[in-house]
Amino acid sequence: MNNIEAEKAEVEAVLRVLLGLPLWAAGRLLDLEWFEFGARHVGKDHRGREREVGEYALHTQCSWRIAGPEGIVVGSRDRFRPRGNPEEVPEDFDCNKTGETLCDERTEAFFSGPCKDSLIVEEIVVGDWGAFSLSLGGGFALDVFPDDSLDDENWRFFQPYCETPHFVLAGGTLKKHEYHPPE
Repeated sequence: MNNIEAEKAEVEAVLRVLLGLPLWAAGRLLDLEWFEFGARHVGKDHRGREREVGEYALHTQCSWRIAGPEGIVVGSRDRFRPRGNPEEVPEDFDCNKTGETLCDERTEAFFSGPCKDSLIVEEIVVGDWGAFSLSLGGGFALDVFPDDSLDDENWRFFQPYCETPHFVLAGGTLKKHEYHPPE
């Protein structure tokens, strides 16, 4: 097995725990989009605020999209267009303002829409250099694809508020990071 095949096998092994679990929420902060899977839990963030999180979380800082039977539902570049009328971008539009983008609008609509209860992870297909696709019920898929040649973090998979390792894909390589609680 060559290095690329070994890396793909490792990514698949890490993500395999998602099979049969629901994808039930997503959210955004700047260029980081997070996705929540599995059972819902309430935990406290580093500021002590209670927050509902999934049993597993995927944080992406690379290109991603949710596609369905009728095309792309929402994608990472939608954050560069305003909510409401994406064809008209005002001069003062700030894509870093959470809640103000087409990405935020379409993500909210998707996770509150009629398909929300059918988004069970059915299959994982891993590509080269950390790309993967999670096939979901209803004919939908969450596709994640690193899109740069740098060693910056592309995605992170972990169990929120648990003292378990984080798996971080950076520079096409998956690394295991031990959990360190916030101070």
